[in-house]
Amino acid sequence: MDVLPRAMRQSVTRIRITGSGEDAYGNVSSSTTTSTTITGVSLQPFTGGAPSSETPGSNFDRTVTRWRLFAPPGTDLQTDDRIRQGALDLEIDGEPVTWPGPNGSPHHLEAQLKRFGG
Repeated sequence: MDVLPRAMRQSVTRIRITGSGEDAYGNVSSSTTTSTTITGVSLQPFTGGAPSSETPGSNFDRTVTRWRLFAPPGTDLQTDDRIRQGALDLEIDGEPVTWPGPNGSPHHLEAQLKRFGG
């Protein structure tokens, strides 16, 4: 029985930075972003462990919570995209992976996500 597609009934918004430029002084100007709704997904908190702490190169820790996104095969996700669902804003953590089904054809795409807290 294939229960994953039946559980994939949520929608998320993919946020993609599509460009940036420089002003007359060589400073990076604001980026352009596009938002695309992706339907037929399942967004789940990763319950494999407690929230972790990471030190991003300075003297403070930030709590990191992890999530998993299951999406239809062929979903266009890139490592620098962001995923938003309501007030939840997540970063893609690593390369999204397409998983094969029992007959070898693409079954679903899975992406690991993370959220930094203060």
